[in-house]
Amino acid sequence: MNNLPGPERELISLKNAAIFGAALIIGSVLYLLTNQSMEINIKFFDFIVPLVGFLSFSCLIYAAKRSRIYGKRVYLAWLFIAFSILLYVIGDTIWAFMEVVLHVQPFPSTADIFYLLYYLFFIIGLFLMFRSLDNPENIYKTILDASIVVVSAIWIFWNTLSVFIIAQGTTSAFSLYLFYIIRDFVIFMLLINLVLKQVNKWDKNPIILLTAALLVQFITDLVITYQFSSGIYVSGQFTEIGWLSCYVLIGLAGILQGNIAGVDTDKLAIEMKPVKHVIFSFPVIWVALVIFMLIWGYNNVSPSNFMVIELKVLLFFLLLMIRRLISVNENWQFYWKVKNRKV
Repeated sequence: MNNLPGPERELISLKNAAIFGAALIIGSVLYLLTNQSMEINIKFFDFIVPLVGFLSFSCLIYAAKRSRIYGKRVYLAWLFIAFSILLYVIGDTIWAFMEVVLHVQPFPSTADIFYLLYYLFFIIGLFLMFRSLDNPENIYKTILDASIVVVSAIWIFWNTLSVFIIAQGTTSAFSLYLFYIIRDFVIFMLLINLVLKQVNKWDKNPIILLTAALLVQFITDLVITYQFSSGIYVSGQFTEIGWLSCYVLIGLAGILQGNIAGVDTDKLAIEMKPVKHVIFSFPVIWVALVIFMLIWGYNNVSPSNFMVIELKVLLFFLLLMIRRLISVNENWQFYWKVKNRKV
């Protein structure tokens, strides 16, 4: 039985924050249903979304400061994630300024620079949560793990959705949307892996909220990409609820992480030891993705292009085999270490 104590003292009420967030989302939905003025809707969401985003950033700073008791690595992980959200908020603010004040098309624009930087710092934060990067072996494993997810995401979404780019006649904007979908998928899969790594509920729950936030972001980007490719995308519509919900969930994750800082750190340190990577070392999922790519390529591309897909699949299998060999080697080292101790 898990005898870990609960948080000793909450500086921010998670219950009140959740009620506030839910009320904000419901209120925004009702606002959209009752207000038919497109111009007013755009101004409303261009103001409210960055504001909620900044509140989420503040909640993540709270999480980082309170996580100092778990060590520098956990503190820096939440700090990097907080900074990534701040970059996203800056991007939203630039978007709002261009759309409301300058009355120009904000996509693509300078705002995308900050949206892209957000991805970089969020990934660094997640890598710090995965494992300590204080030795070359952990660095190599982290790079390999990330490569498997990134490569699979690029092949799935870029190869299958690039047909829309051709239909659009080349548009860098649509290509950028595809990148955002790939970005969301990569972060979402890394978070899923992180959830499966966590042993106790105090570690897991904040990551689950982050995962839910990224799932909402992923779905929202998919919807916007579809609308963009169909020529029906307009700001100030229900897709804005997706961004709002994402920020609310991220803010709640920060509050929850900060509130669990009262957990007994000695017991928590034992519980926080990394366990086996389920997603990366469990090849069935990735093999299924490879088979999907082969089937899709066989039915949708020319023989010459299919040869390129076959070469990509070969490279992908090579990455999987290297990662699997590393896992097997780790298991054998652990086995012999335990056996020698018994002897």
